[in-house]
Amino acid sequence: MREKLKTVAEIFLGRGRFDIRKKLLRLVLFGSVLTFSALSLISLIGMFTTWHFLEVEGEELGGSVADYTKNFIEERAKSNLLESTQLRAKMMNCEFQNIIETIQVMSDTLSNIMRSPENHTPRRLPNALYETVYSATPYIHYSKELLEKGLTDEIIREVEITSNFADLSQPLSKFYTCVIIGSRKGYTVTLDVMPEDDPVVPLSNEPARTEYDPRTKRWYKIGETVTKPTFTDIYLATGTNEPCISCVMPYYDNDGFAGVTAIDRRISDIYQLIGETKLSDTGFCFIINENGDVLYSTQEEGIFKAGEKNLRNSSDIAVENIARRMINGENSVMMTRLDNKDYFIAFAPMDSVGWSIASVVEKDEVFAPAEIARENVLLRIENFKTNFGQLFVLLLILGIILLPILLSLLFRMGIKISGRFVEPIQELSDGVREIASGNLDKKLDIKTGDEIEHLATCFNAMTDELQTYMANLTKVTAEKERIATELDVAKDIQTSMLPNIFPPFPERKEFDIYATMNAAKEVGGDFYDFYLLDENHLVITIADVSGKGIPAALFMMISKTILKNFSMTMT
Repeated sequence: MREKLKTVAEIFLGRGRFDIRKKLLRLVLFGSVLTFSALSLISLIGMFTTWHFLEVEGEELGGSVADYTKNFIEERAKSNLLESTQLRAKMMNCEFQNIIETIQVMSDTLSNIMRSPENHTPRRLPNALYETVYSATPYIHYSKELLEKGLTDEIIREVEITSNFADLSQPLSKFYTCVIIGSRKGYTVTLDVMPEDDPVVPLSNEPARTEYDPRTKRWYKIGETVTKPTFTDIYLATGTNEPCISCVMPYYDNDGFAGVTAIDRRISDIYQLIGETKLSDTGFCFIINENGDVLYSTQEEGIFKAGEKNLRNSSDIAVENIARRMINGENSVMMTRLDNKDYFIAFAPMDSVGWSIASVVEKDEVFAPAEIARENVLLRIENFKTNFGQLFVLLLILGIILLPILLSLLFRMGIKISGRFVEPIQELSDGVREIASGNLDKKLDIKTGDEIEHLATCFNAMTDELQTYMANLTKVTAEKERIATELDVAKDIQTSMLPNIFPPFPERKEFDIYATMNAAKEVGGDFYDFYLLDENHLVITIADVSGKGIPAALFMMISKTILKNFSMTMT
């Protein structure tokens, strides 16, 4: 064990001279350790980077998620609020449309009864002046003025004929709190639906029993002036003092206007209908008419409480803008600031009555889920950071434990791998040493199936080629020596053919000539020549024959002779 540790220390410290085995072992160990260190470093950097990202970017990430969630929730809240408001508008529109259609049927029925009394059988109903009438029972009532004038047979007959309306009003008790006919002569035919704890109708109790006259009531006065179904403002019902609203329409006899028929709807029932589509805890709804008056509101206090008049003239610009858009019949959702708070408000028209309904929700309540989402994201990130830190420590401890085990395994594997790699190299080295000593008949027999075997085969082929080469080299050397001798002779011959005595014309003092030629090879194709054609003409020839060697030299000698002979014949 000590020897192994010593060997490992020497390999890592690089002491002494290393053979291939140790070099290979060192390469394996260093490569493995470096690879392990690099991977560990990359892992640590990645884990620290992730840790830093979670530490630094966690809050920003949570904020981004919250912002995205807030925007998404805002859009969804707007859409839901608008859809809810449109649904309420449709529900209310249907409700009021049913009332309108019902009052039209009542008016048509009464007009038919009054114009054709002979087609109807007289009918007697309880008289609230003298009898106790209970809930959902049709009854008649005479005003004080009519009693003072006296009940003529004609009026009694008319009342008994009009009482046939009870057949129509009876089924309406399932839907409406009061169905009433107010005659221009001062009598009424009524059906009241009372609460269970007080089932007696109001006109059976004082002072309404003796003082009530329909012609003095606002709903009647409105009915006198219109020709189609019309809704009144909110007022307190007779006897119960409950806020209600009436839909009124006149009916006629053969002489013209005969009276007004009305249907009452309790405001509490309207609120209950609106409350069935409640959107939030702090939200509220309100309805305004074509004048900007608040007819209904689930807000008990504030700008939009029931009874507020003409919001179009409000000093609050936001309220004025909302009222104007609602009166114009717009379908929309917007954010506005009221009473130092931000609200989302959606509104939709009710075409049947020309009104508009609005739903209002506080912005903070809408955005509360975004804050919850933000807290959940930050909590999850914090939990992830904790788990990640624990994993980081665990992996670090595991790496420290595995490092010596890994090094030991690498050392053992390195020894085996280097041994298998070095043995054929040593065999190859011994064989090469013997070949180098001159034994070219030596053949290497290495069977490793890799490049070393291929190298041994190449060495065997090399020894065969060396033997052949040495034999050819001896022959080629002798031939080259012969050719070199012949080329030296050719060079001397070529040189001797060129002018080489200088100065060539000692008797001519007016000029002097010198020339030399250095061939690229032993002989070449370049040449020069000069000679006198006569006393006044000197010929100088300089030429370069294409190519090199003996062919060029032969062509040069022929060309030189021909040129000179041709020049001499020209004189």
